[in-house]
Amino acid sequence: MNRSKHRIWNTGKELFQRFEQSNRLKEAEAYLSDESKLQQLLKFLPLLFRQRALAPILKDLIILYHYIKDVKSRRYLSYNPAKLILIVALIIYVVSPFDFVPDWIPGAGFLDDAAIVSYAMNMLDKELQQYFRWYKSKRNAKQQRCDDLQ
Repeated sequence: MNRSKHRIWNTGKELFQRFEQSNRLKEAEAYLSDESKLQQLLKFLPLLFRQRALAPILKDLIILYHYIKDVKSRRYLSYNPAKLILIVALIIYVVSPFDFVPDWIPGAGFLDDAAIVSYAMNMLDKELQQYFRWYKSKRNAKQQRCDDLQ
């Protein structure tokens, strides 16, 4: 790993450790037990997809968004509850303008969000690979049903 990537990785690690010590995980548990709060969070997240500063993690946020929606709608049942809490906590962090670096600071406001999400995605890798395999099989089955109808 080159020096700049190593520095970014360490920054993400440090920010993630601060993130774990914050109240975001408990807050995520509260969101998961209150369907209306979770729905509000999920409605707001796509509005952030247009933020250019989040472009490096846009794909990650979209995956996390669909993961939560599929778990909460009971379409995806093979999820890890601890990982779900972490994912919801990440979304709360990204959506909140009041985090380690306030989001309204031009050029820097979303850097902490990107660093934390990027670092956490490595921790979530196995869980999200399993989810993606399920998602792909569901999509393939749907395509097969459409082909059968023709």
